[in-house]
Amino acid sequence: MASKNNLPSFTRVLIAFCLVLFVFLFLPASLSNLSEILKYLLLVGIIVLLMMYNQVLGSLASSLSPVQDRDQSESENANVVESNRTNTLYDNLKQLVLSTVKALNPKFDSAIYMIDPEAGVFSSQGSNADDFLDSIPTNNSIISSILQQSSTVYQKDDKDAWNEIFENKPWRGSECVIGSPISLHGAVAGFVLTRIDHFSDLTDKDKSVLGAMGKFISHGLGSLESLEKHIMGEENKARILELLSELNFKSDESQVLDHFKYLIRTFFYYDRLTVSLQNENELNLVIKLVDGIEDEFVKDTEFPSHGTLHGLPTVSGEVILSQNW
Repeated sequence: MASKNNLPSFTRVLIAFCLVLFVFLFLPASLSNLSEILKYLLLVGIIVLLMMYNQVLGSLASSLSPVQDRDQSESENANVVESNRTNTLYDNLKQLVLSTVKALNPKFDSAIYMIDPEAGVFSSQGSNADDFLDSIPTNNSIISSILQQSSTVYQKDDKDAWNEIFENKPWRGSECVIGSPISLHGAVAGFVLTRIDHFSDLTDKDKSVLGAMGKFISHGLGSLESLEKHIMGEENKARILELLSELNFKSDESQVLDHFKYLIRTFFYYDRLTVSLQNENELNLVIKLVDGIEDEFVKDTEFPSHGTLHGLPTVSGEVILSQNW
């Protein structure tokens, strides 16, 4: 119930914030006093939105509970809905940060990047300007400087690295960027990057707000991860309950093992799965199920429980790395 009450309130505050932002952006320069008042109202609105956003996340996480009296199809549909909700919340989180930067100064352009370790780049998650590139090399010198020192970097000081971040076009040299790292589990996961067309437009107050954007996303990602884990946990429980409800231990052995193979496939990615059982003399093991890469150990193969790679985990109960065997 808490999440249902919080979401409409959050929506109303967000709409009011957007209306004030709209008025602020199109306010004539002659009304400078009113513009200054609206700017402070926007900053207050940002703080309120951030606080309410975290309350919404907390309410959603606490309102999710196991639903065991539903059948499997209803449970899966509920999990899909909740997963989509976390995706929507992530999109809202990104949009809130980008709009906050614009509210701070309409001349500021910003983008959010997250690391892609396999590709060796930071990939764009969204921006409010078209000239941010979709990916930035992880060894980009400007990004490295920002992540290490949260410093302001000027275009004229590192033109090559600048062109790895933005589309190649004429620049005046007065442009600069300031970044705020995004952390997850104690490691850098990305950053919020803001470009200022002229360094004189950047005030100390602006720097303090922009420097906090990454921390806010970090906190939001942590809350979303907890919510996602809860959802996945309920989905996994539903799969196990489904298997146990359908399983008839009086069934044929191969049918029972096939059920467990299906369950293991849903939880793990593996090259090869082997299920072995001890025979009556407890000295040998017999392979009852194989799945994945084929080798000489096929179904019904019998092998010693001691002195073999397949038998060692059964005897010792430990995880064995085949490369050390």
